[in-house]
Parts: sequence; structure tokens; C-alpha cells
Amino acid sequence: MGFDSLRLRFGVMILCLAVHIYLTLRVALSRFDWPDLPGNYATHAAVMATFTFLHAWRYLGGSIAARFFATALIVSWLFEQVGVATGAVYGPYHYTASLGPKLGHVPLAIPIAWSMMLYVCWSVTQLLVPASCERPALGAAVTAIIGALIVTGWDAAIDPYFSVVGPELRWIWHGGGDYFGVPFANFRGWFATGVTAFVLFALVTRGARFRDERATLAPAIIFALFALATICTTEPLPLRITALCSMGLVAVLCFARLLVPERQAS
Repeated sequence: MGFDSLRLRFGVMILCLAVHIYLTLRVALSRFDWPDLPGNYATHAAVMATFTFLHAWRYLGGSIAARFFATALIVSWLFEQVGVATGAVYGPYHYTASLGPKLGHVPLAIPIAWSMMLYVCWSVTQLLVPASCERPALGAAVTAIIGALIVTGWDAAIDPYFSVVGPELRWIWHGGGDYFGVPFANFRGWFATGVTAFVLFALVTRGARFRDERATLAPAIIFALFALATICTTEPLPLRITALCSMGLVAVLCFARLLVPERQAS
């Protein structure tokens, strides 16, 4: 029974990854005629959250996976709820009806998307923070800071498209901002959300890491595909340079690290 359950989880994980690869390539190579798939932004977020949870379950264990995603969902919803209600976290904004049902002021799709992004960024951070960093407090702090910077850079590459210039706005900034219509306070809020989630995750899991660096390959592919789609399609054009610097560079560093594994201490 356990073997069948393991195979089922692995099969669903591979299916979700295949759907993500297809949807991302469809966006990146939109000049070609790709068959459409049912669903929307919320559906894609749910597919990717399913993949990341099953990936965490496979490589970290069910208990750690549950703690990671519970932490990510709760922290991101709380920050977003306070942010929408007060404007104090990310700047004044509200979500449109395009993202579906809400819990409080926040569409359910948003903490789901946050959990996926946080897990992918935490995973690729494992490639950039040496496992030889033995002091737990230092390792957790470095991981939290680098992971938060990566997830903030991800948002810097996509936020104006989804909130200002895209064909269907997901959220709207009240009064705009100096960064392509987005307030700089937004990125302070993203960094704070990321740091808080990663620090709490380190506390509730006692600094869990992947035992095998090869476990980071799938999250690195996901991150690289998001980077590719953003670099190829986002608007306005200068945002593609932002995406190249904030996401493309991280993706290159991750794959370089995978190709040249860290030497194990003898």
C-alpha cells in the first residue's frame, strides 16, 4: 500500500511539473500556436503548489513539508491581510475579482502562490548557501536573507505586469508608484514576508535542508522556466532587463552550482 501511495504521489508530481513546463513554454514561445489548457492564474498556482508540496514530501518528509507549507500559507496570508487592510506592509492596494474567492481581503490563490514561490526560492537557496555552514543560527539567517532577496527579485520582475500594464490586472496600487507604477514599499514588504517565513520555517523544522543537492534540480528548473517566460514576454520592455538580472542570473548560478557540486568533506 505504501509503495502504491509513493508511486501515486510521484506520478501526480511529474504531471504537475509537466503542466507547468507546458504552460510556461506556451507563454515564453507565444508566437507559436499552442493548444490552450483549461484554467487560469489561480489554477496554475494550485498546480504548482501541489507539485512543490509533493516535492517537499518526497525529499524532506511529510512532517517537514506540512510545517513548511503551513508556515508559508499563514505568514503570507497574515502579511497580505494586514497589507490590504492598512497599506502599511506593501503600500496601499487591493485585489481585483480576477483571482477568485477571498479569505478576508485576500484571494485564496495568493497565499497558495506565495507558498509555491517561497518553496522554490528556499530550494534554490540551498544551492547558494553552503551546507558546510554548520552554525544553525548563522545558516538560518543567511538562508532567510538570500531567499527573501530572491523572492523579492522575482516579484520585481513580474509585479508591474500583473498590476499596471498587463491585459488583466490582478491587483491595483492606489496612487501608483515610482517603479513602473509600483511603490518601492512593496519590495520592502516582500522582503519582510520572505524573511519572516524562512526564519519561522527554520525554527519549526530545526534548520531542515535537502540531504541530496540533486533534489534542488526540479525547483531550479521551475525557477528557470519562470525566468525564461518573464524575460521573453513581460512588459514594459525594461522589465525584461530586471528579470534577466534578478531571475536569470540566479538561475545561471543555480545550474552552475549543480554542474559543479560542492566537495564533500573527507
